Amino acid sequence: MKSVIFPEIDIQALQDNQKNMFRIPVKPQWYELPFSNAEWSPDWQQRAFKDGPDYLHVPFTINGIEDGFARIYPLYLPGEVIYVKEKFGLISLRSGNSIIGRPSPKGDEWNHFQIVYKASMSDFEESFNYKWFSPIYLPERFSRFRLKILTARAEPVQEITEENAVRKGFNAVEFGRYKFQDTKLAKSYFIQYWDTRYAHKPEYQWQKNPWTWVHRIERMKGER
Repeated sequence: MKSVIFPEIDIQALQDNQKNMFRIPVKPQWYELPFSNAEWSPDWQQRAFKDGPDYLHVPFTINGIEDGFARIYPLYLPGEVIYVKEKFGLISLRSGNSIIGRPSPKGDEWNHFQIVYKASMSDFEESFNYKWFSPIYLPERFSRFRLKILTARAEPVQEITEENAVRKGFNAVEFGRYKFQDTKLAKSYFIQYWDTRYAHKPEYQWQKNPWTWVHRIERMKGER
């Protein structure tokens, strides 16, 4: 089963049933190129275009010379069910202590730990100095959320509307643990979130207006 990584703000929106859409940058892969000696054009972000809602035409080169456009599709397709990865910590079932400074467990080692999820921690609980593991190490069986992909489409990030920002869960002002609904500023909240999440990727910043895959989702029953 495919997975998607969500930061804490997205997890909390899922928990509050405020999120039914997510957006990720388009990342053309080498295996989508039509020829083994082809490469994606350096300026593909500016020259890509769509003539259908669920795919993009992306320019490629061969030996540095423009050769044409290849069609690429979303990683997550309508009808698929994916699971969510999130930051987590481990508590030893033997000692009851938070595990700090060790690699992520492997195989049966997981049976010796209780998992805690960062997005569900109170300020008091976080003061216990947990070591938070990267979401990439969370096994599928410990994921708390299953999502069904309802639709997928390509769209420049700046085309997001206030309504769709609300669908992504950005309809609340947070002061500590208190939330106040404010749908008129949802897009502004989303822009801050986007630039913070992709701060290490200048090409994905809001002002660059990168192409994104937009997915409408439905939470599945029977989650953890």
